[in-house]
Amino acid sequence: MTSMIMMWGIKHNTSRLEASLENYFQNCQTLDEIEKQKQLKLELAQLRENAAAKPVMDDSVLRTPIPELNEDTEEEQPDSPRPPAGRLKE
Repeated sequence: MTSMIMMWGIKHNTSRLEASLENYFQNCQTLDEIEKQKQLKLELAQLRENAAAKPVMDDSVLRTPIPELNEDTEEEQPDSPRPPAGRLKE
């Protein structure tokens, strides 16, 4: 009888130990994920700072005249007439 109680106690403790170990490893994975997220947030903040420090376009690029607009053509060439669209058959 005593040995049966001891066996039950050992099995009970073993199952509690397994549950504790499973919880421990889940917590370790969660901590790893949290660290990865912190690192990604830090990298994102650095990228945003770098992007804010650099202008999107240089002002000189925006103010340079487009050569095609400044060309003087002696004669205005009208658009060539388009052929009529296909007519529906009646």
